[in-house]
Amino acid sequence: MPPLVRPLLDKALVVRHQRYRRGALGFTLVEAMVVTIVLAVLMLVVMPPFFRYLARAQVEQTARQTQTLLHKARHQAIRLRVPTAVRPDGETIVGFVDPNGDRVRDAGERSIGHVPMATQVTLTSPAAISFASDGSADFAGGITDFAFANPRGDSVLVRVKVTGFTEMIRSY
Repeated sequence: MPPLVRPLLDKALVVRHQRYRRGALGFTLVEAMVVTIVLAVLMLVVMPPFFRYLARAQVEQTARQTQTLLHKARHQAIRLRVPTAVRPDGETIVGFVDPNGDRVRDAGERSIGHVPMATQVTLTSPAAISFASDGSADFAGGITDFAFANPRGDSVLVRVKVTGFTEMIRSY
């Protein structure tokens, strides 16, 4: 090699090596696009089951809170020795002390609690239940139900027996 070319070649190799090292610290546009596409496909696969889970969880949460309100109303009836009632009232389910036993919340009747209906959860079989001062449920028949459902078809039934005990029945 001629003596003048050798230093130029060495300098070119050093510059090329420095450029390579600088580029190795980041990602190329193609690599970033591939990662973005892979993440988008994963989201398309994962999101529908996740939304189904959320819808089912809302139905279960509303049913569980209603079951808790029923237990609380029964306990208050026994403790206070006065009838209590649980009934739907618009977008909520309310529990209250019901001394006249009419299952309608009148002015002056003390609240026991309420359960707001979750978004897109409907009460498909509304029921009003009274608990006598001994804790027994007061309604015609042996069983009454609070049935909750969502537009996807998930439903949960809170069944109340004459004894005042409750159970949840799920249907997915």
